[in-house]
Amino acid sequence: MAGGSQVPTTARSIVNRVWQSYFGTGIVGTAENFGTQCDPPSNQELLDWLAVEFMDSGWSLKKLHRNIVLSSAYRQASVASPELLSKDPDNRLIARGPRLRVDAEIVRDVALEASGLLNRKSAGPAFILRAVVPFRAAGQLFKEIVACVRRRGPLSARTVYVRFRSVPYPALQAFDSPNGNRPASGDRDPTRRCRL
Repeated sequence: MAGGSQVPTTARSIVNRVWQSYFGTGIVGTAENFGTQCDPPSNQELLDWLAVEFMDSGWSLKKLHRNIVLSSAYRQASVASPELLSKDPDNRLIARGPRLRVDAEIVRDVALEASGLLNRKSAGPAFILRAVVPFRAAGQLFKEIVACVRRRGPLSARTVYVRFRSVPYPALQAFDSPNGNRPASGDRDPTRRCRL
């Protein structure tokens, strides 16, 4: 295995961000600050091994994702005994599976997919999901939305094409979608409970 000094920071940083997407916290807890002033890794050997495997695979993200999701760390249950919770309350040592919330964008995409209406093609430019359209009868608006979705128009496109900046969409805000009026830190709290 390559030592820490032989593994480029770029590979470590990418591996750490992908790990964070699966476990809620990276091997290095500060994914946005990955240098000499950052938190120490919870498992330096694992970080280096994943980074070396990532580089040896030709920087293949697909192989990196496969390595992580086929690992025993990822496939374990999220149930924790009181003893385990007292030893590792933040699960930094990955002694149990993560408890993560699904992002708002994924909730919408899964709902469209389950209904058979998701348009998997590129939707082109971003579009706005409008919560309220003034001067239209509710019945007419509903008919227009259904017609647009059935013909695989922009309303059935993946949420990655939604423009969040101008008009927040209430159904996505209920699941803590990004706020377009603030700069993104890249770090939504995936463990936060839903507000009821």
